Amino acid sequence: MAVYGAFVIAFWDFSIDDVFISFRYAENLTDGYGLVFNPGDSPVEGYSNFLWVLLLAFTYKLGWPTYLVAKVIGVIFTLATAGLWSWFFRNDTRPVVWLAAPIFLICPITALWAVSGLELGLYAFLVASVVISLLGQSGLHHSRWVYPSLVLLVLCRPEGFIIGAVAVLLASYTDLRETTLNIKVRAFQLGTVIATTLSLMAFRVYIFGYPLPNTIYAKTGGDAVLSGLSMLGITVLPLLPAVALLLWKSRTLFSGPVDRSVIIMAGLFLSQLAISSMINPVMNFHQRYLIAYLPLLLIVALSAVAGFQGRRLRLLLTGIVAGSLLASLVSITESLDREAKIAAAQLQTVEVLSQLPDSATVALSDAGRIPYYADNYFYDIWGLADERTGQEGFDPLRAMLLFPDYFLMVGFLRPDSTPEFRFGTERMIAEYDIFARAYRRIAVGKPPDARTTDSGYYYFIYQKDQTVLDSLLKLYPPPTS
Repeated sequence: MAVYGAFVIAFWDFSIDDVFISFRYAENLTDGYGLVFNPGDSPVEGYSNFLWVLLLAFTYKLGWPTYLVAKVIGVIFTLATAGLWSWFFRNDTRPVVWLAAPIFLICPITALWAVSGLELGLYAFLVASVVISLLGQSGLHHSRWVYPSLVLLVLCRPEGFIIGAVAVLLASYTDLRETTLNIKVRAFQLGTVIATTLSLMAFRVYIFGYPLPNTIYAKTGGDAVLSGLSMLGITVLPLLPAVALLLWKSRTLFSGPVDRSVIIMAGLFLSQLAISSMINPVMNFHQRYLIAYLPLLLIVALSAVAGFQGRRLRLLLTGIVAGSLLASLVSITESLDREAKIAAAQLQTVEVLSQLPDSATVALSDAGRIPYYADNYFYDIWGLADERTGQEGFDPLRAMLLFPDYFLMVGFLRPDSTPEFRFGTERMIAEYDIFARAYRRIAVGKPPDARTTDSGYYYFIYQKDQTVLDSLLKLYPPPTS
């Protein structure tokens, strides 16, 4: 807990840009605008954490600051997750397996995501609650705690219904192998997952017009799958010793003695690994989507270690697993420095935007911190909070034809003073002749000590010249569809 607390303090200023999208939705909902990104817009589900948005909306209604509350709740739920697993192993007599909870706490990425402001601490707690509820029963006896846990799991994350269904099916499989299957109980548990999922889909269709979050359409797809698969090895690199032990232990999934915990936990971790591989890797840096399953990975890995003979060998393997996770501190430190510079550039950009009329329209790719702290009307180029872009894919012409008052482009200046944009979406927009002629760069959002000619992550602010644009539109009328 001391190590966890030290990491929490060290990482406290970190907040990933995406979390501010959830903050914006939660506060707009509480303020009476509905589940919208901009007040007055039609609803678009631009977040991937429905339960988290509702929770933050409730705390905002109480007058509590959203940014601080999200961090505190994340830290508490992450700590509660470790406590839940420690309680689960209170009577376990196997060597080293009980260390899964302490190792989970001292892992730097655990504290990183606990303070991020995202729902990952809550989600980790719900995953633990579901698994422990299923493991605390046999096929002939069941815990009623599993039902609310399954409902909340489905509401918390879009993939929650897959994980919930897989967990119940894996528990049913272990019952079948032990000849203790109670079809009625398992069917009711699976029915809870299905009923919650269908109810949530019906709510989405009624409010948004489509059954899945818009973020799912924006984050997945053919290109995302290919890039996600290519990044799979890099994603699990800090977890490699634990993953290798999990695969070794997973030989018992379909043969050998039945180990309910190994079957359920290994099956769930591998399921989430497959889901993560289908998501754009930009959204999954530092094992973001795997953090809730890290305790499961550690428990199965240490179960494999417990099976080896020799105390020294077990301690050595346990040390390797813990050491590989602690080694991620190097890459995290580098990321924190980079994220701090990005946040400074974003806040400087907010200062520039605060001098504009609130009615000014702004198009940008990073639709998180800047829109949350600025009062303008924002277009999300990336497509998380834009239905058409999210579901049909990015179209530079469609983005250009929005003709916002301002474009925010991320990049830096080459030695010849021409911009080098970070995102392909922005490069494609900037290639239009109408952009070059009707928009001019008026400011740059960057850290105070940075130079725009240094390779970095700066926000170039382009302002529309309406007179030039009107004359161009007379010469080149835009397409009607």
